Amino acid sequence: MSKKRVFIIHGWVGKPDRHWYPWLKAQLESQGIEVIVPAMPNTEEPKLKEWLKKIKEVVKKSDENTYLVGHSLGAVTILRYIEKLAPEEKVGGIVLVGGLIVTKKKKLADFLKDELDYKKIKSHIAKKIVAIHSDNDPVVPLSDAELVRDNLDAKLIIVPKAWHFDDADGWTELPQARDILLKMVEK
Repeated sequence: MSKKRVFIIHGWVGKPDRHWYPWLKAQLESQGIEVIVPAMPNTEEPKLKEWLKKIKEVVKKSDENTYLVGHSLGAVTILRYIEKLAPEEKVGGIVLVGGLIVTKKKKLADFLKDELDYKKIKSHIAKKIVAIHSDNDPVVPLSDAELVRDNLDAKLIIVPKAWHFDDADGWTELPQARDILLKMVEK
């Protein structure tokens, strides 16, 4: 059995050492889980092809011990990655935090121009999909998380007044994500 691995994919203009990523990494590593938080390329002008290449490069081969956490643009990037997996490949589970699914921002159109193949995505997820979202997110509306819930049979956790889960709003820890991931990897 391969080691449990968690990959945290940051969002647009994000960095691996911001927000709650270092805290979550330390929390999971203390439980013997390998955690990788790659610096995604070209974060000011992100390109889907470059971001998918980076995820493939760091993940190498996905299996049921591979877990993915995406924040904001990282969420749809993860869904696009899963959508392109070989038929036999799986991931254990995913957690999408303030996950962007729909946008009108021209800089991000590359990520969202085609409709997601929800059926294909579901076929690659072994355990669970959880969306964590705020009821007052000024960047990504709650309706994006509801799309994930409705189309991927995901569990939706709404955190009141959490904004976009950024460190500027005090989010340097995210116990909800830690607890969900620890339960996922146990099963």
